[in-house]
This record gives sequence, C-alpha cells and structure tokens, in this order.
Amino acid sequence: MAYAQADASAGFITAGAIATGWLAIATVVQVVRAAKLDKEAIANNSPLDLTGCLMTMHRAVLASKALPAGTSEERAVLRMTIHRLIPDRQVEQIVEYVGGPGDGAGRTFSARGGVVGKAIASCEPVLMHRPADTGYDTYLRELRRDWHMTEEETKGLRHDRFSMMAVPLFGEEGRAAIGVTYLDSAMVEFFDEKTVEMVLASCAGLATYVAMRYGKVQPGRPT
Repeated sequence: MAYAQADASAGFITAGAIATGWLAIATVVQVVRAAKLDKEAIANNSPLDLTGCLMTMHRAVLASKALPAGTSEERAVLRMTIHRLIPDRQVEQIVEYVGGPGDGAGRTFSARGGVVGKAIASCEPVLMHRPADTGYDTYLRELRRDWHMTEEETKGLRHDRFSMMAVPLFGEEGRAAIGVTYLDSAMVEFFDEKTVEMVLASCAGLATYVAMRYGKVQPGRPT
C-alpha cells in the first residue's frame, strides 16, 4: 500500500511538473511574441503607446481641475491628439482623439494655419481662447483672417470649441518642430496659468519618452 501511495504521488508530481513545464513554455512563447510585436511596433511607429501617454495626461489634467474623467462625449470637455509634420508642409494626425470624438488618425491638413501651424512655425506653444459671446460664424471668420486658415479648412469644425492649445515637438537637433500635441476644450478659458504649466510639463515628458522610444524627437522648449 505504501508503494502504491508513493507511486501515485510520483505520478501526481510528474503530471504537475509537466503542466508547469508547458506553462513555462507557453509563457516564454508569449514573451517572445510580445517582444517581436514590440519591435514591429517600433519599426512601424505604432501609435498605441502614444495613446496611452495621452490618456494619462488627459486624466491628470482633468483631475487637476476637479473635473470628472467620464465626462459625456457629446460635450468632450477636453480632447487631445498628436500630429506630425509630413512633406509638402502638411501635418498628419497620428492617433485618435483622447477625450472625445473627432476626425481620426490618418487625416492630413495644411501646416500653414491654425494653432497647429503657428506652433510649428514659431517653435513655441500656442494658445487660442474664443470668448463665450463669439458666435460660430464670427469664430470661423477670425480663423480665416487671423489664423490663416482657408474656408475649406474651417468647414465642419466643431461649434463647441472655446479653448485650443498646441505644443510643438522638436527634432533631434532641437531646431525645428516636427510634430505637435494638440488640445482643445469646450470650456471657456480652460487653459489657465496652472493648466498651461501642467500641459507643458506633461508634453515635455511625452517628448522625452518619444525620443527614447523612437529616437526622432527631443523635449520641447516650453516657455
């Protein structure tokens, strides 16, 4: 009987060892696969990690203003995305908006106008505040007159954007902007001094991360 018990135990141990071995092998396979996907993501400039960075930044900014993170998408109190400069003085949105609906990743537009264009041209963060009593049509005229946007570019813009901010990302030499972190809000004067400081610090951290991971940008020069 003792021998039988010992034999059963040995069988149990052997089965457990086999199961553990297969689990270890499966884990190694998953790790290798994840590493391969990670290398492919870097090679293809996958934006998923950048979306994660924006999600963290979005939550932090809302929390600093005591605003709920689960705000209704219809209002989209705060949205943010990232654009990169591409040939022919165009910019391309490389991630979906975080914080609310909007045109998706892959869309392109001129880099010569709007807060995005000005941030790229000036290599400085740019703010735009639309007064609460400024009607939509007046707002569009001002974009065309003061921000050098064409009539075609202003078509379809959201009615409920009252605060806009663009922070440039710089190339390896730090002399020219190669991209922009763009934010907008449905709240009037959303970007007060405290919020601007937080956004600039967050964007500097984002630029540092992108430089380390992709080797194409370095921290911005927020002022």
